[in-house]
Amino acid sequence: MGMKKIMYLSLVCVSLIILSCNNSSKEIIESKDSTSIILNNSNQISNWYDELIVNYIKQSDNEFIKLSRKDSKEIQWLLDDVNVTDTAKYFIFHLGHDVADKGGKNKRFVTDAWIYIDSLKRKIYEYDLPNDTLIEWKK
Repeated sequence: MGMKKIMYLSLVCVSLIILSCNNSSKEIIESKDSTSIILNNSNQISNWYDELIVNYIKQSDNEFIKLSRKDSKEIQWLLDDVNVTDTAKYFIFHLGHDVADKGGKNKRFVTDAWIYIDSLKRKIYEYDLPNDTLIEWKK
């Protein structure tokens, strides 16, 4: 085997080791009501909307969010889509938690709420599913 191949393989191996050690752990923030809020793929609040979402989760009147907080569920959010209209650009998130059957089987994500965040105004709107409308969240 030539020296160039050995150096190349060594570089690839070192790169793989570094990548495998790069832990993209989730930070868990404990709020005063013992709710765990998981920040996805970061060790800190990294996006401007993360802070808005954390405040929403802590102060929301949404019954499903309140129930998850009461049951000390780890509330997570997933960016689902970006909706661009004539007047706004909305980031669409679903907030929820993981559930599984006994023994940890059939793990799935349960959505507790859908929120839209206006990127220009930096305001949260709750999605009212039955009426298919957005309601500005004011807290």
